[in-house]
Amino acid sequence: MKFIKLILISVILTVLVACGKSTANSDPYDLKGYILEENKMGFIMVSDITKNEFDEIKDIPKVELFEDTKFLYHKVIYEGETKVKMGQEVKVWLGPQKVIKDSDPPQIEAKSIQIQN
Repeated sequence: MKFIKLILISVILTVLVACGKSTANSDPYDLKGYILEENKMGFIMVSDITKNEFDEIKDIPKVELFEDTKFLYHKVIYEGETKVKMGQEVKVWLGPQKVIKDSDPPQIEAKSIQIQN
């Protein structure tokens, strides 16, 4: 009887441990998008957009783009060393407080960035 209880407890623990493992992407970035403009303090990016959509809007003046609410724009402040260029795909991790400042476009401070291409 003790042997059956031991097997039953082992099976239950195995199931619980297996259910607790994350199957989500192990790369939990906060934003992903394309660089629209670079500057000394960071860059402006458009997120939640495909490469084809970016190619269609990249030459439109920023003033017109920011009026369009179809896409999400962010001014990313990043103090680390990086050589970003317009059109590059980038992943952004926010700082520990994940603050998005209310401005136009919204301003965020990046803890880390990764250029994808």
